[in-house]
Amino acid sequence: MKRKAASAMGYGVGKLVQTLEQDGNNMSISNKGGQKNFVNNVVVGTEQQLDSDDGIVPVTTHWDSEGNLVMNTLLMGKEVTIVRKMIGDNEMKMVISFHEVSAIRKFTRK
Repeated sequence: MKRKAASAMGYGVGKLVQTLEQDGNNMSISNKGGQKNFVNNVVVGTEQQLDSDDGIVPVTTHWDSEGNLVMNTLLMGKEVTIVRKMIGDNEMKMVISFHEVSAIRKFTRK
């Protein structure tokens, strides 16, 4: 019930700003406005240690057959898969999956 009320009031909407810059397989992902502000420099196709709201976590990355960025990492100590998909020119959808459960976050280009 609390989640529905918070959603109806737009709680958290527009608070997190995520900035992505890409040059080939090199990406810079900046997060501001969440639990913790941080910037990660990702080299797609490698295994790295990256900063997150949970601290430093292992991450492996690759491009899928549709050109989406796929990241396998830990979230709250659980193995998750994060897929970042561009929807048109102005929206990115981030799908976070754990076993058969998925959460979707949408980001709008400003």
